[in-house]
Amino acid sequence: MAQIIHAMQTDTALTVYGNLPNTGLITNLPTDCSAEVPCLVNRAGLHPCHVGALPAQLAVLSRANVTMQELVVRAVLDEDREAAYRAAMFDPNTSSQLSLPKVRECMDLLMEAQDDMLPVGMRSL
Repeated sequence: MAQIIHAMQTDTALTVYGNLPNTGLITNLPTDCSAEVPCLVNRAGLHPCHVGALPAQLAVLSRANVTMQELVVRAVLDEDREAAYRAAMFDPNTSSQLSLPKVRECMDLLMEAQDDMLPVGMRSL
């Protein structure tokens, strides 16, 4: 943060990476997702840089993560605990580390620990 303030105050160009709405910055990812992109910082502020299309193999991996995140959001909005389990099971890292029963067990522990912050329909029984 200090580097960003310094760059803006001194008009010294700086490149940082920021998570921003994908407003066409990465052309082969959905426009309603967030994307980490390079941003130029100077006296005029923070300017996200157009990246264009990611290599196909990176776009596929990124889209899989975006889809999993969409499933989580949908589960919370619908207050659907089963949908949250399915979202976790779809996560590439989780599914590579845990069996499906272990994913459910882990999610139960996580949701129990965060019970007071979950929508009513997702709280522990």
